Amino acid sequence: MEISENRESELANGLAGFFAIITARLMKRLPNEEWLLNPKPGTAAAAAREFGIDLSLTLANLRLSPEERIRRLDKARAMMNEVREAGRRARSRRRSPKST
Repeated sequence: MEISENRESELANGLAGFFAIITARLMKRLPNEEWLLNPKPGTAAAAAREFGIDLSLTLANLRLSPEERIRRLDKARAMMNEVREAGRRARSRRRSPKST
């Protein structure tokens, strides 16, 4: 399927606009978030940041609804269970005698 140059330009502009809107929404800061993104020296948030904690991830999580946080937690728990089970299987294979 061939797209005309004009249509290709329209699609590119549309995508650029779409991504600009999404980026603006993702980067939108609420006034009460500033204390966490740019913490004052001596605060717990500043200490966490100095320790190396990415506070933007905390903010991203806080922006989610409680239901979405629970969904993500359930997915992470399921993944951990899969990893744990894979480890058990691998250890079991190492312990079982090889038949020759």
